[in-house]
Amino acid sequence: MEEKEAELRKEVTNAQGRYNDLLRTHVAHIERCRRVQRDQPALMSGSKSQTVTDMTDVALSLSPTECCSPPKEYVPPVARVGSDDILPPE
Repeated sequence: MEEKEAELRKEVTNAQGRYNDLLRTHVAHIERCRRVQRDQPALMSGSKSQTVTDMTDVALSLSPTECCSPPKEYVPPVARVGSDDILPPE
């Protein structure tokens, strides 16, 4: 019994460490996204519309960890226990 309890405590400690590392990484990613968005000139400025090449240059200049964007497709929320009435938006 004591061995099992010690093993579970060790697992909890490891999980908390992984969670804290993930949280730190996530916060750093969000900060990088904000910095990149703040430092970048507006993609659509005045009367000049961007060409495909311009957009490709912007996309190639940023690594996946430097820029973030909202999902383009509907992601359903996590269903709560007993909640069968979650429907996608129309």
